[in-house]
Amino acid sequence: MADRRRSLRRRLISLIMAGTGAVWLAATLFTYEEARHHAEELFDAQLAEYTEVLSTVAGHEAHEMEGAVTLIDHPYGRTLTYQVYSTKGELLMRSHAAPEAPLAAHDGYSRLEDGDERWRVYRHTDPAQAIVVIAAHRQKERAELAGDIALRLVLPLLLGLPLIGAAVWFAVSRALAPLNALAQEVGAREASHLSPVDPDEAPREVMPLVEELNRLFERLERSFASERSFTGDAAHELRTPLAAIKTQAEVALSTANDERRRRALEQVVAGVQRATALVEQLLALARLDAFNEGRRETVDLAGIVGDTARELAVSMPGRRVEIVTAANELHLVEGDGVLLHMLARNLVDNALRYSPPDAAVRVSLARERDTVRFDVEDAGPGVEPELRQRIFDRFFRVPGVQPGSGLGLSIARRIVELHDGTIEAGKSEPLGGLRVTVILPASLKQALSAAA
Repeated sequence: MADRRRSLRRRLISLIMAGTGAVWLAATLFTYEEARHHAEELFDAQLAEYTEVLSTVAGHEAHEMEGAVTLIDHPYGRTLTYQVYSTKGELLMRSHAAPEAPLAAHDGYSRLEDGDERWRVYRHTDPAQAIVVIAAHRQKERAELAGDIALRLVLPLLLGLPLIGAAVWFAVSRALAPLNALAQEVGAREASHLSPVDPDEAPREVMPLVEELNRLFERLERSFASERSFTGDAAHELRTPLAAIKTQAEVALSTANDERRRRALEQVVAGVQRATALVEQLLALARLDAFNEGRRETVDLAGIVGDTARELAVSMPGRRVEIVTAANELHLVEGDGVLLHMLARNLVDNALRYSPPDAAVRVSLARERDTVRFDVEDAGPGVEPELRQRIFDRFFRVPGVQPGSGLGLSIARRIVELHDGTIEAGKSEPLGGLRVTVILPASLKQALSAAA
């Protein structure tokens, strides 16, 4: 299959040569026509001058040479035909190619068609010498001579166009040499070689491309580093529950005690549940890393948070969730309803797990100008100020706190970033535990109602 990609070199040369060729052709045609025009004027001047010369030189001799025929042997002279008449109409002298009948009836320039012959004629009457001088050119020979003169003038122009084409090709090739070198440098790189391209050697016109290419390399480097870290952490986190499951399964196989076998199998089931939850969170986090543009629609964050909180409270007996929001107030944001549901679930689930059984978790929403604020507070042990930023890192666990996967808050932060919001951790003043605050941009409808 033919390569349909457009060559920049070919395109530049084609455009330059098309423009140059058009101008060159117009200039050549103009020069040709101007040369023909001036040649015609010179021939006309020659006719007038020739009649003056004949009138001066042959005036007193013309009567003595009545009927004489002369021959002019010269490339230009051969096109000249002349007649000399007396003012009474007798033919006194003519060139060998001139007919006997007068070629013109009136003084000045005129054109004559005599059968197949066409003439350009000039007639001059000299009353002092009583003669009429007529000089003429055959139009065909005159046109050939004029065309030959014009062609000699434009021939260098025509021969110069290929030379200009060669010069343009050479200049464009030299100008594109840095671009070719840049392409070769990038093409010769290994997949793991993501260092920035040296912009000093790049032409100014391709600097935006080089800068964007370097930014792409930087993003890819960060992405690959994140993938390597994620893969290593995920393998480490999965190794522990899988090892525990294997150990408990071996205990169940090796013991003859039914009670011990039952407890070992219960631990196997619990380990499988923990591993399943961890894998689900890993998959969710991987999908979020690859997520670019989700479904953007107007959703009521208060409805999503309320439904999620009530579902989790029912699934954890003895736990309570207090939902604090203004009555009959919508909290509209632009986003993906599925991701926002995942956000609320992770934050509320995290708060419920780290709270004492008899304590309540508070979930509050408030509208603040063009944003919606979402707070989740618990009565758990809280987090020290120096660790509050790190709890959003993947697989980070607060020392001394019951173990978890360390992914819930990481997922929450990624979802907030995808919705152009912010998330931060602090201390809950009323409950004494951790407070996680999410601020999301309100939808346009919400912002307009707030402004009103």
